[in-house]
Amino acid sequence: MIGPLTVDEAREQINLRLREIDELWAAVQVEAPEVRRPTGRLTEMELQVARAAAWSTLSFPEIARERWVSVNTVRSQIKSAYGKLGIHRRADLRSALLDAERIPGDPQPEAAA
Repeated sequence: MIGPLTVDEAREQINLRLREIDELWAAVQVEAPEVRRPTGRLTEMELQVARAAAWSTLSFPEIARERWVSVNTVRSQIKSAYGKLGIHRRADLRSALLDAERIPGDPQPEAAA
């Protein structure tokens, strides 16, 4: 067992541990992902497909059958909506759509020309 430390020895031990903690902390630091803001307005079809994906448990093939379009069309519309909403996962879709509807100037469906 180690005997009592002097004040200087205790400070030295504390500083040593703090340097170790700093080194460990620096090793695990990960840059925070860039927060993406919405970049554009959703088309009416993108909005319909995004809402169907967000508020239902339907798969993309089921959404496609419901809308009489191909699965690739649904995937394309979802991918475009994700990009415009600044998200990457279906799990984030519902909150992104709700946020977009609450914040003026953020993605709303484009008016039909």
